[in-house]
Amino acid sequence: SLKGFGQFRSNYTPTYAETIEWYERISLDHPSFAKLETIGKTDAGKPLHYLVIDPKGNFSPKAAFQNDQTVVLIMNGIHPGEACGINASIMFALQKASEPTGDAVYVIIPVYNVGGALNRNSNTRANQNGPQEYGFRGNARNLDLNRDFIKADSENTFAFSRLFHLWNPHIFIDTH
Repeated sequence: SLKGFGQFRSNYTPTYAETIEWYERISLDHPSFAKLETIGKTDAGKPLHYLVIDPKGNFSPKAAFQNDQTVVLIMNGIHPGEACGINASIMFALQKASEPTGDAVYVIIPVYNVGGALNRNSNTRANQNGPQEYGFRGNARNLDLNRDFIKADSENTFAFSRLFHLWNPHIFIDTH
């Protein structure tokens, strides 16, 4: 249910730990349709998490392919200071896991830039109207992961690449 989620809708950016707690809760509350996994480490030394929401409950790229399911990969928090996508995806995951419909499989990366999400502050985005506290643009090695997709200097990008090739999504959404 969306109960307790209101705090995230009004100019609030959840911390990295709070975000992962939400995804753990979704996975625990809806084990038939949602499963939290990890793939590789990030430059911050933390795993890159992803949640699979599958209305058929298979949680497998092979099963999704065999069942002719559309796979949608959603990545959040490449710049953790731009938290609307992080918040929206928590709400989306809660809804889809609570009320599974259709055949699509959703693979959601809660926070891609884990190091930036752990480096919270309130003074590096002078032209941004809120939230009061947010993550930093650079990751644990101060790389801008938005620029690292091609050159792949970060562990985050290697983990993302493995995830992308594992699931081979039909649709990729970057909420930034």
